[in-house]
Amino acid sequence: MPAANFRTVPLGIPMRRMGAFDPRFRTQRPEMPVDLWQIVYDRMNIASTVPASIRFFSIALGGSTTLIRGTATGTFNKTERDTNWSTSGQDINAAYEIHGIGKIYVPLQQAPTAAATVSIPDDICKLDYNGYLNFKTNNVQHAVMPLSLIPSPTSLRLSMATTATNSTMVSGGGVSSNKEWYMLQVPIVIEPGQTIEATLNWDTAASLTLAQTFDVYWIFAAYKRKPS
Repeated sequence: MPAANFRTVPLGIPMRRMGAFDPRFRTQRPEMPVDLWQIVYDRMNIASTVPASIRFFSIALGGSTTLIRGTATGTFNKTERDTNWSTSGQDINAAYEIHGIGKIYVPLQQAPTAAATVSIPDDICKLDYNGYLNFKTNNVQHAVMPLSLIPSPTSLRLSMATTATNSTMVSGGGVSSNKEWYMLQVPIVIEPGQTIEATLNWDTAASLTLAQTFDVYWIFAAYKRKPS
Protein backbone atom coordinates (compact mmCIF):
# COMPACT_ATOMS: atom_id res chain seq x y z
CA MET A 1 0.00 0.00 0.00
CA PRO A 2 1.40 3.48 -0.87
CA ALA A 3 2.71 5.59 1.95
CA ALA A 4 0.29 8.12 3.37
CA ASN A 5 2.07 11.06 1.77
CA PHE A 6 1.89 9.62 -1.75
CA ARG A 7 -1.06 9.07 -4.04
CA THR A 8 -1.62 7.50 -7.45
CA VAL A 9 -2.90 9.55 -10.39
CA PRO A 10 -4.02 8.61 -13.89
CA LEU A 11 -1.26 8.47 -16.50
CA GLY A 12 -0.56 11.88 -18.05
CA ILE A 13 -2.00 13.97 -15.22
CA PRO A 14 0.74 15.92 -13.41
CA MET A 15 1.28 15.55 -9.70
CA ARG A 16 0.36 18.45 -7.46
CA ARG A 17 3.41 20.64 -6.92
CA MET A 18 4.77 19.88 -3.50
CA GLY A 19 7.35 22.52 -2.62
CA ALA A 20 8.72 23.01 -6.13
CA PHE A 21 10.99 26.09 -6.09
CA ASP A 22 10.19 26.54 -2.42
CA PRO A 23 12.88 28.99 -1.19
CA ARG A 24 13.49 26.76 1.82
CA PHE A 25 14.98 24.11 -0.47
CA ARG A 26 16.94 26.30 -2.87
CA THR A 27 20.72 25.93 -2.84
CA GLN A 28 21.38 29.32 -4.48
CA ARG A 29 19.69 32.52 -3.35
CA PRO A 30 20.83 35.61 -5.32
CA GLU A 31 18.48 37.79 -3.29
CA MET A 32 20.25 36.72 -0.08
CA PRO A 33 23.96 37.31 -0.79
CA VAL A 34 26.83 36.22 1.42
CA ASP A 35 29.31 38.78 2.73
CA LEU A 36 32.85 37.53 3.37
CA TRP A 37 35.87 39.36 4.73
CA GLN A 38 38.21 38.70 1.80
CA ILE A 39 41.23 40.77 0.83
CA VAL A 40 41.61 41.55 -2.87
CA TYR A 41 45.22 41.29 -4.03
CA ASP A 42 47.37 41.41 -7.14
CA ARG A 43 51.11 41.05 -7.72
CA MET A 44 53.20 42.80 -10.37
CA ASN A 45 56.91 43.27 -11.09
CA ILE A 46 59.03 46.41 -10.82
CA ALA A 47 62.17 46.27 -12.96
CA SER A 48 65.48 47.50 -11.56
CA THR A 49 65.08 50.45 -13.90
CA VAL A 50 61.83 51.72 -12.41
CA PRO A 51 59.06 52.11 -15.03
CA ALA A 52 56.78 55.12 -15.33
CA SER A 53 53.83 53.09 -14.02
CA ILE A 54 52.40 49.64 -13.36
CA ARG A 55 48.70 48.80 -13.32
CA PHE A 56 47.20 46.18 -11.03
CA PHE A 57 44.20 43.91 -11.78
CA SER A 58 44.79 44.23 -15.54
CA ILE A 59 46.34 40.72 -15.77
CA ALA A 60 44.00 38.27 -14.06
CA LEU A 61 44.48 34.80 -12.59
CA GLY A 62 46.12 32.57 -15.24
CA GLY A 63 47.46 35.50 -17.28
CA SER A 64 51.11 35.69 -18.25
CA THR A 65 53.46 38.39 -16.97
CA THR A 66 56.93 39.00 -15.51
CA LEU A 67 57.19 37.87 -11.89
CA ILE A 68 59.68 36.59 -9.34
CA ARG A 69 59.54 32.82 -8.77
CA GLY A 70 61.87 31.69 -6.01
CA THR A 71 65.21 33.34 -6.73
CA ALA A 72 64.67 34.09 -10.42
CA THR A 73 62.61 36.50 -12.51
CA GLY A 74 60.81 35.23 -15.61
CA THR A 75 57.54 35.10 -17.50
CA PHE A 76 54.94 33.06 -15.64
CA ASN A 77 51.19 32.50 -15.51
CA LYS A 78 49.64 34.03 -12.41
CA THR A 79 48.47 31.61 -9.72
CA GLU A 80 46.61 32.29 -6.49
CA ARG A 81 49.97 33.13 -4.96
CA ASP A 82 49.87 36.21 -7.18
CA THR A 83 46.24 37.31 -7.40
CA ASN A 84 42.65 36.40 -6.60
CA TRP A 85 41.29 38.61 -9.37
CA SER A 86 39.73 36.30 -11.94
CA THR A 87 38.78 38.63 -14.81
CA SER A 88 40.96 41.35 -16.31
CA GLY A 89 39.86 44.76 -15.09
CA GLN A 90 36.57 43.74 -13.48
CA ASP A 91 34.64 41.06 -11.59
CA ILE A 92 31.21 40.33 -13.05
CA ASN A 93 30.21 37.89 -10.30
CA ALA A 94 30.83 39.75 -7.06
CA ALA A 95 30.73 43.15 -5.39
CA TYR A 96 33.33 44.55 -3.02
CA GLU A 97 33.32 47.05 -0.18
CA ILE A 98 36.87 48.34 0.27
CA HIS A 99 37.87 49.56 3.72
CA GLY A 100 41.67 49.77 3.52
CA ILE A 101 44.72 49.81 1.24
CA GLY A 102 48.12 48.17 1.71
CA LYS A 103 51.20 47.09 -0.23
CA ILE A 104 54.06 44.62 0.19
CA TYR A 105 57.42 44.81 -1.60
CA VAL A 106 59.09 41.48 -2.43
CA PRO A 107 62.83 41.72 -3.30
CA LEU A 108 64.41 39.17 -5.61
CA GLN A 109 67.42 38.55 -3.34
CA GLN A 110 67.05 38.54 0.46
CA ALA A 111 69.99 36.45 1.67
CA PRO A 112 72.62 38.35 3.73
CA THR A 113 75.35 37.19 1.35
CA ALA A 114 73.62 38.64 -1.73
CA ALA A 115 75.17 41.94 -2.79
CA ALA A 116 71.79 43.65 -3.38
CA THR A 117 70.28 42.66 -0.02
CA VAL A 118 71.91 45.51 1.88
CA SER A 119 70.16 47.96 -0.48
CA ILE A 120 66.61 46.73 0.22
CA PRO A 121 65.71 49.61 2.60
CA ASP A 122 67.18 52.17 0.22
CA ASP A 123 65.33 50.65 -2.76
CA ILE A 124 62.02 50.68 -0.87
CA CYS A 125 62.56 54.32 0.11
CA LYS A 126 63.21 55.20 -3.54
CA LEU A 127 59.95 53.55 -4.56
CA ASP A 128 57.89 55.07 -1.74
CA TYR A 129 59.27 58.60 -1.84
CA ASN A 130 59.10 58.98 -5.63
CA GLY A 131 55.78 57.28 -6.40
CA TYR A 132 52.06 57.83 -6.03
CA LEU A 133 48.82 55.86 -6.32
CA ASN A 134 45.94 56.60 -8.68
CA PHE A 135 42.85 54.51 -7.88
CA LYS A 136 39.73 54.56 -10.08
CA THR A 137 36.59 52.52 -10.69
CA ASN A 138 34.59 53.03 -13.89
CA ASN A 139 36.98 55.91 -14.62
CA VAL A 140 35.85 57.70 -11.45
CA GLN A 141 38.82 58.71 -9.33
CA HIS A 142 38.71 57.66 -5.68
CA ALA A 143 42.24 58.25 -4.39
CA VAL A 144 45.47 59.97 -5.39
CA MET A 145 48.20 59.83 -2.74
CA PRO A 146 51.97 59.40 -2.27
CA LEU A 147 53.07 55.79 -1.80
CA SER A 148 54.87 56.81 1.38
CA LEU A 149 51.46 57.24 3.05
CA ILE A 150 50.42 53.63 2.39
CA PRO A 151 51.79 51.13 4.94
CA SER A 152 52.53 47.44 4.63
CA PRO A 153 50.38 44.83 6.42
CA THR A 154 53.62 42.81 6.80
CA SER A 155 56.44 45.02 7.99
CA LEU A 156 60.08 44.71 6.94
CA ARG A 157 62.35 43.53 9.75
CA LEU A 158 66.11 43.89 9.51
CA SER A 159 69.22 44.65 11.47
CA MET A 160 72.54 46.02 10.25
CA ALA A 161 75.89 46.98 11.66
CA THR A 162 77.05 50.55 11.26
CA THR A 163 79.22 49.47 8.34
CA ALA A 164 76.69 48.29 5.77
CA THR A 165 78.10 45.39 3.80
CA ASN A 166 76.53 42.27 2.41
CA SER A 167 77.90 40.29 5.35
CA THR A 168 76.52 42.46 8.18
CA MET A 169 72.79 42.09 7.58
CA VAL A 170 71.52 39.55 10.08
CA SER A 171 67.78 39.40 9.41
CA GLY A 172 65.53 40.12 6.47
CA GLY A 173 61.94 40.90 5.63
CA GLY A 174 59.02 38.97 7.05
CA VAL A 175 55.73 39.10 8.87
CA SER A 176 55.86 41.10 12.08
CA SER A 177 53.23 41.89 14.69
CA ASN A 178 52.28 45.04 12.80
CA LYS A 179 49.15 44.77 10.65
CA GLU A 180 48.73 48.21 9.18
CA TRP A 181 46.47 49.54 6.43
CA TYR A 182 45.65 52.94 5.08
CA MET A 183 42.05 52.96 6.30
CA LEU A 184 39.35 54.70 4.28
CA GLN A 185 36.96 56.84 6.29
CA VAL A 186 34.26 56.17 3.69
CA PRO A 187 34.37 52.65 2.15
CA ILE A 188 34.51 52.34 -1.64
CA VAL A 189 31.94 50.01 -3.20
CA ILE A 190 32.74 48.18 -6.45
CA GLU A 191 29.63 46.73 -8.07
CA PRO A 192 29.75 43.60 -10.31
CA GLY A 193 31.06 44.53 -13.75
CA GLN A 194 32.63 47.84 -12.71
CA THR A 195 36.15 48.37 -14.00
CA ILE A 196 38.95 48.79 -11.49
CA GLU A 197 42.23 50.66 -12.01
CA ALA A 198 44.94 50.77 -9.35
CA THR A 199 48.05 52.32 -10.88
CA LEU A 200 51.39 53.08 -9.26
CA ASN A 201 53.29 55.92 -10.93
CA TRP A 202 56.89 57.08 -10.52
CA ASP A 203 58.77 60.23 -11.45
CA THR A 204 60.81 58.97 -14.38
CA ALA A 205 62.65 62.29 -14.55
CA ALA A 206 64.47 61.11 -11.43
CA SER A 207 65.91 58.15 -13.43
CA LEU A 208 65.20 55.74 -10.60
CA THR A 209 67.30 52.59 -10.50
CA LEU A 210 67.19 49.83 -7.90
CA ALA A 211 69.88 47.40 -6.83
CA GLN A 212 67.57 44.55 -7.88
CA THR A 213 64.11 43.85 -9.25
CA PHE A 214 61.10 43.72 -6.92
CA ASP A 215 57.61 42.30 -7.03
CA VAL A 216 54.91 44.29 -5.28
CA TYR A 217 51.55 43.15 -3.93
CA TRP A 218 48.68 45.60 -4.01
CA ILE A 219 46.06 44.72 -1.41
CA PHE A 220 42.57 45.98 -0.66
CA ALA A 221 41.11 45.11 2.75
CA ALA A 222 37.53 44.38 1.75
CA TYR A 223 34.25 42.57 2.13
CA LYS A 224 33.28 40.44 -0.85
CA ARG A 225 29.57 40.04 -1.58
CA LYS A 226 28.50 37.12 -3.75
CA PRO A 227 25.28 35.13 -4.31
CA SER A 228 24.66 32.44 -1.71
